[in-house]
Amino acid sequence: MYKGEVVESRYTDDVIKEPLHPYTKALITTIPNPDPYVKRTELPVKESQSKMTYEGCRFRDRCPWATEKCAKDIPEINMDNRMVKCILHL
Repeated sequence: MYKGEVVESRYTDDVIKEPLHPYTKALITTIPNPDPYVKRTELPVKESQSKMTYEGCRFRDRCPWATEKCAKDIPEINMDNRMVKCILHL
């Protein structure tokens, strides 16, 4: 869930092993790893993030793969009993 919206849903093990939504991928990298040589992913923060936007993908301001299409309504994509809200999977 990101900004109050479910962006990916399936069995927990499946989502952790193979995350599809960019937010889920970033979230998985925040799981603590004791190896000091493993770098965590850091996502940029933009000014516009202080406002809740309800059009398009709510993660687009921080997504490294965001395009103009992400500002429009993103459909729920259902595949293999998994739901993901991301145009990368259309």
